[in-house]
This record gives sequence, structure tokens and C-alpha cells, in this order.
Amino acid sequence: MKRIFNIFGLICLFFAFFGCKNDTVNKKETLSQDEYVDSEIEEIEEIEEIEEEEIIPEITSKEDIESLTEETDSDCFGIKTETGSFNAFFVKDNIIHIIVPNSEPLTNCKLIVPKENEIVLLKGYYPDFSNFAKPNSFTISDKNGIQITYTIILYDLPVLTIETPDGQQILSCDSRIEGCLLNLYTEDGNCEDLGSAGIKVRGNSTSLLYKKPYNVKLDSKKSILGMNKSKKWILLANAYYDRTQLHNATAFEVARRTDYVWVQSGKYVELILNGEHKGLYYLCEKIDIAKDRINIDELQSTDIDEETITGGYLIEGDMTQEGYYFSTDYFNTSGFSNNTLYWHLKNPDEDVPDEQIEYIKNHMNTMESLINKIKNENYNNECEYLEYLDIETAINWYLVEELCCNEEASRTKNCYVYKKRGDNKIYFGPPWDFDAWSFGSNYTKEFYIKEYGYFWSTLFQDDYFVNRLKEKWNEYKILWQTIPDYITQQYKYIYRAALRNEVLGDWTKYGNANRLDETYEQLVNYMKTSFNEQLNYMDAIINAM
Repeated sequence: MKRIFNIFGLICLFFAFFGCKNDTVNKKETLSQDEYVDSEIEEIEEIEEIEEEEIIPEITSKEDIESLTEETDSDCFGIKTETGSFNAFFVKDNIIHIIVPNSEPLTNCKLIVPKENEIVLLKGYYPDFSNFAKPNSFTISDKNGIQITYTIILYDLPVLTIETPDGQQILSCDSRIEGCLLNLYTEDGNCEDLGSAGIKVRGNSTSLLYKKPYNVKLDSKKSILGMNKSKKWILLANAYYDRTQLHNATAFEVARRTDYVWVQSGKYVELILNGEHKGLYYLCEKIDIAKDRINIDELQSTDIDEETITGGYLIEGDMTQEGYYFSTDYFNTSGFSNNTLYWHLKNPDEDVPDEQIEYIKNHMNTMESLINKIKNENYNNECEYLEYLDIETAINWYLVEELCCNEEASRTKNCYVYKKRGDNKIYFGPPWDFDAWSFGSNYTKEFYIKEYGYFWSTLFQDDYFVNRLKEKWNEYKILWQTIPDYITQQYKYIYRAALRNEVLGDWTKYGNANRLDETYEQLVNYMKTSFNEQLNYMDAIINAM
């Protein structure tokens, strides 16, 4: 009698829940964009309420088991939704990994089981998979009495799997683990073998976190998710101060709406490393010298004659003293605390002769000395620095960083610049690294980078620079006004995966920096509000210059 009551109660619960869900969906169709996030919060709260009340049944009736399961001739587990069937793409340690389309309804799913598993008991299976933050675990027993507990993890984004040799952990920033095998599973059911790769941990502060970012070098060039072919890729963990998981993707989109020749592309993926689900990552192109990236000559260690030593150089600003680096003589501090600024050679980065380091250091000094002249009382807008600074890419970099409120840019961290062979100008590469202290995380409605970063406050004393910046701002701002729509679009795309990402890591490690008292949805709304505030603030100030 108790078993019958449990089954009847569960059926009633399903119908009550589905009615609520259908009402919610119908209401969503009439919601405005601003109301959308609030409706999502209410929906998650409804799901959590139902889950607290549910009674987990132990089903042994053949009829009841058949109502929740469907047999298949294949040897794969899967789920069947109201519109389609989806088999597991990967099973390891009794964890079943399944991809479903992003728009798939997941509130009434049947369990697909291999025909050879003649189930006589099904315990703990719940057909609602809409909350990705709670993996569905269940136990089945066959006619021989063998019980096995499985966990189903669903994905609605592409999934990248990495298997290291003998399951080695990837812990080093200095040396790669070679021979890692990569496969990419997409929402349409396809699997692409990406071959083998060498992988190491990347980053400075982020390399110490529980969820590590990775530097991937494939053995052969591959196009991934429609991006250009390359061997070199970055897996950004977005695990520092960005619970939204949207900062980097959004900032790169802001940069793509300028006249930069190239800005790194990126796509969201979920990562499974040695069978363990690691969460939501942003897979993107690496800033590097290549024909379809930063298209300049690649400097060799033997290039020290008068012509070849002039380029190409790809260097990055940072606070650390590692590898091949130098400091300039003029603008050699940056940030609120006047941190010493060092420039690191990123390409070349091996066997770099002293002649090349000395050349690029002297060249940067020449550029900085000419910018420094702007401070002189008798400066008359001669603009000699224009022979050594590419003002177009410099303004692009500055505007993107300031608009996105990237505090780290005030310290000139992760600032890429490059120099071509036979060309005197220093070009500012595409912006990079926005996961910490951006989009209102630290400030808004300020010209923080202008005030504290590198040589920007000096350049703002030059009329030509200000006039050109004003022109470019008014050209770009129309394109940037729809960035909040882009944020909303990306938020909807990663929503389920991002909510699960919330519970995978320890965000409390960095305290209030992650705004722990706010929900994921509230953080996304705050990000959009902060962007609009900074856009309007900058527009008023720049056009009044």
C-alpha cells in the first residue's frame, strides 16, 4: 500500500509541476527583456521547493519501471525527452554524460537503458533534469540481483574531453604533459577527434585556484567550433572574481566592434578531464604571432643584423620578473600603488639573445621619451611620438579597457604590444584578461586607467590624441550600446551550465569580491547596469573634452 501511495503521489507531483512549468513558459513569451531574469529566479525557486518535498521511490513493478524507462538495442544509456532521444557520449566510473540541445525541454525525461539490463528495481530516478546543478543519481538492479548506482550529468553546450597519459594531473605552469588525447562533442551529436596535445597550467594568480586555466598546444593545427585553424589554444576557467562567467567573452566582443584587424575568438565549452567534470570554460584563440592572428614576422634567435633585429616582437606588460623581460626608463610604474612595470617577451620567448632585448628596450624608451615631451611647458602639439606609437590601436585598447572598467589594465597587466619588422611603431594588441575586477566589480563611472595606467594621463594632454580618441569613441559607441543585449544572449546560452558552475567551486575563498550575497541572475543584471553606467559616463566626459 505504501509503495502504491508513493507512486500515486509522485505522479500527482509530476502533473502539478508540469502545469507550473507550462504556465511559466507561456508567461515568459510575453516578458520584456528586463523581466526575463526575475522570471528565471522564480522558476529556480519553484524547482528547489518541489525537490525539498519529493519522496524518492523504490520501484519494482514492471509496469511502473516501463513508464519511466525505455529499452534500446544499443549498449548506451541515454534519456528520452518529449521531442527526442539522446544517448550518452561518454561513460566512466558509472557517470553517464549526455548532451542535449540548449532549448530541449527537460522536465519529463525517460531513462534509456540497454536491452541487456533487464531492470527489476529502479530507485531514485527523477525525470526532471532542468536543474543542472543537481546531477540525477539512481540505482538499478537486474534479475540477478546486481545493483549499480549511476549518475547522469547533462550538458547543453559543446563538451571537451581530455585524457592525460596514465591519468596524470596537470599541475605545472612550466612544463607540458605531452600525449594528452582530446575529443570535442557537439550539440548535434558529432564527435571530433582533435588528436594529441601538450597541456600545462597557465596564468599567475589563476594558476593557484581550484579550477585551473590551461594552455593547450595541439600536435597539428585544428579548427575548433568554427574558429581559425591553430595548434595553440587557451582554456580560460573564469574562476577568479567572475561568477557570471561572462567578463572575458563580453570584453572580447567589445574589442571586436572596433577596427582591430584581429581579436581572439572564443567559444564556451564544458570540460571533462580524466573523466571528471571540471565545469564551464571559455575556449579561445591564443594571442600569438600567426598569419591569421598577429601577422608579423616571427623573430629567430639568429636575427641580430640591422634589418632583421627590428621585428617582430610580441611583448606583454606585467608586474613579475620571469623569463625574458626588461623595464623602461620613463613610464616604468603603473597602477594606484605605482607598481614597477616589466615588459616580457612572449614571442620570441626561448633563446633570446641580449641584442634583441636591448633593441626592443631602447625602442620602447624612444617612444616613451617622445610621449614624455608632452609634459614640457613649451610643448606645442608637435606629436613626434606618432612616429613610434600606433595611435589607432592604442586608442582601441584604451577605450575597451576603460569602458569595461578593467582595474588590472591600470597596472598595465596583460597588456600586449607588438612591433613589426621595418616599422618603427609600437602597436597595441587586442585586450586580454577581464575575469577579475572588471564590469563594475571594483568601480564604475571613473577614468581609472587614464588616471593610474602607464602613459595615458600624459597622452590626454595632447590635443591630437584627444581629438582622435573623441572621433573613435563616437564611431564605436553606437556599436557598444547593444553590448547589454549581447550579455543577455550569452547569459541565456550558458544559463544551465553557469548555475552548475556556481556549486562546483569554492567562491567563498575570495570573500566579498565575488558578491556572495547575490544570486547569479542578479550579478548578470549588475554587470549590464555597470556597463551602461560607464558608457554614459564616458560619453559625457569625452564629448566635453
